[in-house]
Amino acid sequence: MKKIHGIYIVKSDGTPIFIQDYHTQGSQHMDHILLTNFMNAFQSFATELGGEQLETIKFGDFKILMTKDQLTNIRFAIRADLKEKDKKLLPILRDIKNLFIQESTGKLYSNGEEKQKFLSSFEEKLHNLLNLQKNVESFLEKL
Repeated sequence: MKKIHGIYIVKSDGTPIFIQDYHTQGSQHMDHILLTNFMNAFQSFATELGGEQLETIKFGDFKILMTKDQLTNIRFAIRADLKEKDKKLLPILRDIKNLFIQESTGKLYSNGEEKQKFLSSFEEKLHNLLNLQKNVESFLEKL
C-alpha cells in the first residue's frame, strides 16, 4: 500500500511489539526505536497538557496516526503520506488494532517459539487485511 509507510505497535513503556516498515526506492528509512520512543514521549506530553489522546502528528511530507487500546494500553500507529486524509486512514488503523487484539489474546506474553508463531500469523493476516483495503479502494475508484 503506497500511502502507508509503516505500522508500529508498542507497549505503553515504548517497547516495540511489532514494527513493519514499507520501503520504496528513494524513500527515507526511519529509525523505528527512535520513532516509537518519540511517539511515547509526545503522547505523554500531550496527555499532561490537555489530558486528551493524541491522534495525528505531522512531519514534513508524512504524518503518524495513533490510537491506544484502553484495556491493554498498547499503542498502535501508522506512518502515511501527509496528503492522505485521516478519514481514510483511521479506519485502517482501527482494523489493525482490532486484528492485533483479536489475534494476541493469550499469546502476546508467551515466550519464544509460541510468540514467534503468533507474530508470523499476525503479519500474514495484516498483509491480507491491507491487500483487501487496497483492492476495495481500487474498485471504488473505478466506479
